[in-house]
Amino acid sequence: MARHRSPVGIFEAAILLVLAAGALWFAAPIPRARRAAADEKEIYAAIGAVADALEARMAPPRSQPPVRVERLLREDPAAARALAGHEASGRAGVVGVRHYWVSVLLPGRDGVIAAPGEEDPAEAARGFCVLAWPREGASPLLRELAALPEGFMWRRADGVAKASGEPRPPVPNAAFPPPGSGPGRVPDPPPDWTQHKKRR
Repeated sequence: MARHRSPVGIFEAAILLVLAAGALWFAAPIPRARRAAADEKEIYAAIGAVADALEARMAPPRSQPPVRVERLLREDPAAARALAGHEASGRAGVVGVRHYWVSVLLPGRDGVIAAPGEEDPAEAARGFCVLAWPREGASPLLRELAALPEGFMWRRADGVAKASGEPRPPVPNAAFPPPGSGPGRVPDPPPDWTQHKKRR
């Protein structure tokens, strides 16, 4: 009696398994990339709304200086809605929002963007920088983003080392021009940041 031979031998089956594993390996990053893009889009809109709330605070008739994120969330309903569900970070001037840390950076000496605690109240009218950077354990595809006055947005340049994931802001090395010095209140981004599309 002739022996029945399986239509797929062991060798062929092994090849099929390798090909299937390879296909899964190549396809796996696609859902992760989509999730990261959705998370980034969400935080982009959130910090943009916070920046808009700060500009409304600074504009007449209120004409109030920008403030740190904790105070802004207490005093401004629009900012509180934008960062709904935020949590304390254990570090002054920083809150956690889903996969990101968020901070409102204010001008320090000579208008240089400063970390929380290094602000100069005399320079507050120069502007602000709403900064978001990924928390520890977040997707490595997420990038640092910043929202500034006049609808400007910055994004961390590709190839630059990312922040550590701790609630310590990766402060952009830039300075706001003095009030009344020209039509724009936003400096050019430093070399490790790039100009992103304006939010409005």
